[in-house]
Amino acid sequence: MIVNHLYNYSPIVHTGVWGNSISKLDIKSLVKSSYLIKAKTPTVNKSNKGPGWQSPDDIFLNPNFKNLADFINLEGQKFTKDSKISLHSMWVNISPPGSFNSLHNHAHNTNQKNLSGVLYLKTPPNCGGIVFMDPLNFNGKFTFSVNEGTIYFFDSRLYHSVEPNLSNEDRISIAFNFLKNE
Repeated sequence: MIVNHLYNYSPIVHTGVWGNSISKLDIKSLVKSSYLIKAKTPTVNKSNKGPGWQSPDDIFLNPNFKNLADFINLEGQKFTKDSKISLHSMWVNISPPGSFNSLHNHAHNTNQKNLSGVLYLKTPPNCGGIVFMDPLNFNGKFTFSVNEGTIYFFDSRLYHSVEPNLSNEDRISIAFNFLKNE
């Protein structure tokens, strides 16, 4: 016996990646500050693989990154239209040739709706793109090119990785997370 039932579709996954190009940044100064932190601080092992380096996640407290942190905080609030979110963590990624970031997400508490993002400071040709996994099809993926001054926002629960840097120079980005203050 075959019973024909009509099913109603209810979308349950509403997420995406939003990108923009930021032109009002002093990228040279941010790159210099990134290398200064690297010279004084051992790597934090998060998702970096190979010879990659990641700073502690509190660089938003560093005076050299204050203007950037204020800018990112304001952008996050404008993007979400929510003044109750604030920058919670921010760190530098310096990925020399051969390094990459393994599959991970930034969700620390899955009961919260958190926002994450990344800003690219140095992106030589062939330095690798950022890859987001389709939350409904783990074999599906979306690769975004990385360009100097490009910023991406995404749901903290979205799994992503960064392709190997196949250039002869460092790729430099700053990643960040927001939390909603209740």
